[in-house]
Amino acid sequence: GGRDFGGGRGDGRGDAGGAREWGENVRGYDDREVEAMFEGHKNTGINFDKYDDIPVEVTGKDVPDAIENYSDCELHPAIKANIERAGYRKPTPVQRNSIPVVINNRDLMSCAQTGSGKTAAFLLPVLDRMLNLGGPPAEAVDMGRSGSGRWKVFPTTLVLAPTR
Repeated sequence: GGRDFGGGRGDGRGDAGGAREWGENVRGYDDREVEAMFEGHKNTGINFDKYDDIPVEVTGKDVPDAIENYSDCELHPAIKANIERAGYRKPTPVQRNSIPVVINNRDLMSCAQTGSGKTAAFLLPVLDRMLNLGGPPAEAVDMGRSGSGRWKVFPTTLVLAPTR
């Protein structure tokens, strides 16, 4: 058999025994461990008392409307639960405008100050799409050598600039 590096829809242990759909608790992590990650100080980055005054410029054709709350868009239950665990109460300006753009499968380029929520602005809808669609298909292809066991992959997202 071929080697399995944990990609695709399996559990990283080959074809035997694991979940077959993204979003399932494949490794059996204890929820107490997850809860412990979210305990303690929450870093909010920007001054939330002033953030409605932050000017936002959005360009493009037929730009989707901004959201006011995370509940304004249908997100996967796991994403919603982790938004609550992280203590996010209201989207930041960059999130209000970026999340609908990514959800609508549009290209996004955003600039905002450090700590303003840029990473969550694109990552929440990207992870949502991956969880809802089950990830990209994977198919075996002959890469020039018969039986090479190589796989053709279909990226769902491309991040062109570092976020940190």
